[in-house]
Amino acid sequence: MGPISIFILILLVVGVIVGFFQGFARQIAGLLGTIGGGIAAYFVYGWSYLHVANHIKFIPLWLTALILAVITFI
Repeated sequence: MGPISIFILILLVVGVIVGFFQGFARQIAGLLGTIGGGIAAYFVYGWSYLHVANHIKFIPLWLTALILAVITFI
């Protein structure tokens, strides 16, 4: 194996390692963001339900709760 082949192999291995860690970091960041959004939705949902449900009388309470849960999570 010549020096050029070794250099190309080293570049390829370094590229694979860097790509793996960048993809891994993105997946971890996405997972943490989803978990954080769920936690925030859990705490904000109760507050928003108390304030919105008292003002909206023409929508059933279960539908109001479902809409608020989806909006809060998004």
